[in-house]
Amino acid sequence: MKLSHKLIMVSAAALMGVSPLLGAAQSVNPVAQAASKSSSKKGTITLSNNAYVYHKNGKRDTNYAGGGKNAVIAKNITLKYVGKPITINGNEYYPIGGNDYVKAANVGYKDGKAVTPSTSKIPTTDKTTVKTQTLTTNKSTKKAVSKKTTITLNHNAYIYNSKGKTDKKLVKKGQTFTVDQLTDIGGKLFYRIKGQKNQFIKNANVGTVNGPKITPATKLTTVTLTHNAYIYNGFGGTKKKVIKKGKTIIVDRLMYIDTTLYYKVGGQKNQFIKMANTTKETGPDLKPSNHKPVPDTMTVITLNHNAYVYDGNGKSDKVLLKKGQRITVDQLKYIGSKLYYRIADKNYPGDDQWVKKANVGIIEGKQLKPDNSMPINNTPSATITVGNDTYVYNGRGEKQTTMPFTAGHTARVSEMKYIWIPDENKADLFYKLASDKDGYVKASDVSGITGDSLSPVNTEQEAKDDTVIATKSDKQDLQAELDKENDIKSSDAYKFASESLRDTYDSDADAADEVNSSSVSSVAEVKNATQNLEDAAKALDGASPTSNN
Repeated sequence: MKLSHKLIMVSAAALMGVSPLLGAAQSVNPVAQAASKSSSKKGTITLSNNAYVYHKNGKRDTNYAGGGKNAVIAKNITLKYVGKPITINGNEYYPIGGNDYVKAANVGYKDGKAVTPSTSKIPTTDKTTVKTQTLTTNKSTKKAVSKKTTITLNHNAYIYNSKGKTDKKLVKKGQTFTVDQLTDIGGKLFYRIKGQKNQFIKNANVGTVNGPKITPATKLTTVTLTHNAYIYNGFGGTKKKVIKKGKTIIVDRLMYIDTTLYYKVGGQKNQFIKMANTTKETGPDLKPSNHKPVPDTMTVITLNHNAYVYDGNGKSDKVLLKKGQRITVDQLKYIGSKLYYRIADKNYPGDDQWVKKANVGIIEGKQLKPDNSMPINNTPSATITVGNDTYVYNGRGEKQTTMPFTAGHTARVSEMKYIWIPDENKADLFYKLASDKDGYVKASDVSGITGDSLSPVNTEQEAKDDTVIATKSDKQDLQAELDKENDIKSSDAYKFASESLRDTYDSDADAADEVNSSSVSSVAEVKNATQNLEDAAKALDGASPTSNN
């Protein structure tokens, strides 16, 4: 007699993309006909999950219908069952004939009706065939139904082993798996398929997660989405790609984009999610890697050197602020020949505290302009406006990455000169910053200039020639300036000058002595040290107090 149903047999590994299809259209219940003669009840069941086949002793049938040791009956297949459900080692099974059984947990429909968890007594069978267990209808003793965590794929996905390796067999989008672990493999999260010790699916390919939440087994920082959330780029733009609520992901950075905090998705160069849509699961708390943008109504400076605090007369009690500190300021003015910012920060209380602009790197928010004019001297002066984001260079043509200037920044300059840039193997034209002895801005980055007309003080060829090592002859002018140091420090101009002017001269003299003593100083460094020392000496404006008698 021919059987009316057909069975598609696949191995469990094949369904997970790691083993080939075992067979198609094999006969269902090949011995069901014979078994039905002695059975009191017959009917059909339809599988809601792929299902292994078991013997009456609870061990798996390793060659059911010739499918091999890992053969399973595919989901949605309808089978004949023969007799009543039985219990083997605490699990309910349907007999499908020929001493073969499938777990009731994998059955979705019985005799055309949806199956619900059983609350009735499971009949026992002949004691010579299987061990049985009885469930009662008493609510207080009813067997609890354990909840499972399931995932549904939103992409086709490979199956990986515990080392993150795959043979690239695909599991199709839309499939659902029961999982029992969420673990870190090589810095990425993977779900382990329940019942499979060495089969994992990338968390990145998971769309929805249902059931109890699984805590990730990782030391990395992970967060779980409390709402459906868009993915954003580093500028805060989004194509409205959604990550579903309940999904757990690795994050490796917390940062402000505009005024909102975002987590960067681990392993992704330009994918961010809003912190407000998450709750942290594991790992260290991340701190913002940048600062919340400063509004245009205030000014915040970041020190790029350790800096003393001065009063409005240029005197210092040697209170030192550390490099990297961010300080709110509200005024910029000249004290002597140097520009200073006034501190207006609750962390530094006081009305008369100032820091040198020369010690400031990044300026955020409102760009302040000097409230007064630079003291009159013979040094040309102009004000430039930076046309695009750029960096300050030193006299050796090296970019100072800790000293960025943003577009629109204004600065006073005192000179135009060519500087040889080793990285570009050419000379380029620069403006010398009045507030920085060794600071220059490329003329090509300047969009406007006001004040004195400036012309280059050298040529491109001279800039190239200045890169050679200075000889003793090249250092003659510098040595002459250093020879004046003792006389200058004994003069009233030095002794009665402001502390800031004396500090400047001392610093420039020390730097000049170092350049003069070095055997590898370039001609350009010697010229720059000489000019700085001359300018510092000229700026000393002290005078002995006279008696009124």
